[in-house]
This record gives sequence, structure tokens and C-alpha cells, in this order.
Amino acid sequence: MMSPKPIGDDRGSPNFRHTPLQIIHVIGNFFRIWSVYSMYRYLTQTGASVGLFIFCCLLPSSLLFLAMQRPWKGRPLSSQQVVPSIINGVITALYFSMWGKGLKSCGPVRTILAEYAGAVLGVLSAALYGQGKHLWKKNQLKRRLHAVTITSATCFLFPVAMWDFITGSTSGSTSQLPFSAWAFGSFILFGVILIFYVDSIAEERLHMVFSSPRHLMVAGGCMIILEIFYQMDFSLPGFLICCLILGFGIYEATALERSKKGTEHFDPSEEMFEDMKSPLPT
Repeated sequence: MMSPKPIGDDRGSPNFRHTPLQIIHVIGNFFRIWSVYSMYRYLTQTGASVGLFIFCCLLPSSLLFLAMQRPWKGRPLSSQQVVPSIINGVITALYFSMWGKGLKSCGPVRTILAEYAGAVLGVLSAALYGQGKHLWKKNQLKRRLHAVTITSATCFLFPVAMWDFITGSTSGSTSQLPFSAWAFGSFILFGVILIFYVDSIAEERLHMVFSSPRHLMVAGGCMIILEIFYQMDFSLPGFLICCLILGFGIYEATALERSKKGTEHFDPSEEMFEDMKSPLPT
């Protein structure tokens, strides 16, 4: 007769061990999306400049990243690592500018869903044309170079912010930037800093990358809650249909990537780093 399985044995299962990390991932994404909604309400109600707002948020974010990661400490970074990070900072600055203008014009739902649509294109391009496998090989190196990237993006956004401050935005709104502690603080802490570490933990420990249906499911649930909370012009059936179509596209794109990986030989210890295919800054 078999003895009953002790209740405490379930605590050693992978699902039980990963439950706190999954909760952290959900909470982190909820606060990040909440900061996006707060930013949208701030921009639409005040008519503030998008470029000036993004710069004022990236400036303290870059200082905090530099203080926490200290890229000048430890093993010196080579030019082959720093130069691509600086170039990525230019792309990040352009991305934040276009993302902010899209948020102000189209609203949070379309803007956030567009991030996943861009992730699908990134996965397809990586699967079809390949991508460097050793760009981010160590976790600490990745975080140090991310601090360089955000600092570079802040520097390249400075002339754009100054131009908006002097002449005003192209939409005809004033160049003034009214202060809102929640709008600025939430986007700095949750929209730039916290989400980077949360997504890094999800990629390293949960094997959940941005371009995955599970990530879309978490973001979709958060958006439904916030759309109802802010009483936005929201159609739940239409939103669910869009998420299903987008999730199916992400699944098929990652299936193409998995089939390509199956035909290649690679080190299993680096599998989770090769899954990081999204070109979008987080």
C-alpha cells in the first residue's frame, strides 16, 4: 500500500518555486501599464510636450541606472560593447519620441498593443535573418550596458527637449511642463526602471520574454482593469478579438523561431538569452 504524499513535497516543484516570481511579474507590468495611463492623461489634459516629458523622465532614470549599475566599475567595457550600446541609445531615443507621440494621439490600448506587433516583426526578422547570440552573455554585463544605453538616449533627447521648450511642440501646444508628481514619478520608477528588472527576471528565471503570448495575456488583463477604472471608451469583445489575433501571430512567429533553433546546435545554458528577440526597449 502506497503511503500518501506529504503536503510539503509540492513546495519543491518548479511551479511552486516560480509563483512569487510570477506574482512580481504581474504586479510590475500592472504598475508599468498604470504609469502609461497616467502619462496619457497628463499629456492630454495639460497639452505638454512629449519630447520634454520623456527627457525629464529619462534624465533621473539614467542617473539612477548609473548609480545602481556603475558601468565604470569592475571589468572595463570594450569599444565593441560600448559603441553598439550608444547606437542603441539613439534608437531608444527615437523610439521613445515616436512612442510618446503615438500614445498622445492614439491612446494607451493601441500604443501598448503596437509594442507587441513590433515584437512579432522582431521575432520574425531574427528567425529569418539571424541575430548575434553573444551580445548579452552575462546578466551583470547586460545591466551595465543598459545603463549606458539609457544615458545615451537621454543625451540624444536633450536637443529635442530644448527645441520643444523654446518653440513649443508641433501640435501648437505650449512649451510649459506642469509638474505632476504621480505622472513623472510613476513613469520614472515603474515605466523605465522597475519594468527593466521585472522583465529581466521573467526572461532569466521564468523564460518569459516580451514577445510571448503569456506576456501579452498579463498585459491584456492589466489593460482591461485600467480601462474600466478610468472609464475609457472601451469595447471588451473587440479588445479580446484583437488580443487573440495578436497572440496567435506571436505564437506562430515564435514557433518559426523554435523550429529554426531545432535545426541548429547551441549551448543549452544560453537558451534563455537567445530567446530575447524583441528590438523594442523596455
